[in-house]
Amino acid sequence: MTQADINQDPFLFDIEQLHAIATQPVIKQGLLHFQNNSVTELNCDAELLSAYVEDINSGVTESTELGFDGDGNLEVACSCDDSVICHHAIAVLYAYAKNSGEQPELRGAVDTAIKQRISRGRNEVAVKPSKSGAVFGV
Repeated sequence: MTQADINQDPFLFDIEQLHAIATQPVIKQGLLHFQNNSVTELNCDAELLSAYVEDINSGVTESTELGFDGDGNLEVACSCDDSVICHHAIAVLYAYAKNSGEQPELRGAVDTAIKQRISRGRNEVAVKPSKSGAVFGV
């Protein structure tokens, strides 16, 4: 897959693009790592996506970097030394997609809705009198 095949953001992959670069078991294992919050210190600039991924099987934290070569082909460097794209790289792609997929204006609307619900929740607390009657200063 070349960089030209990817939409505006070169690090956003849909499921078909993931299948083009990795096998189903690797994608499944990467998704499992992502769902277990194993991806930390996610950083991205225009040319490099990097993060640490704690392997849920070994407990070892792997350093993973993704970028593109001169021809626009995806390159992966991971400390696990896997010769093909590894599940750590897939986990990083999932984490990146989650963090970058929100549009700021939508995020603001979500934050406002959450604050409103919290505010209502504080005002909607029902207090019931105890059955034994009021007892003060026992």
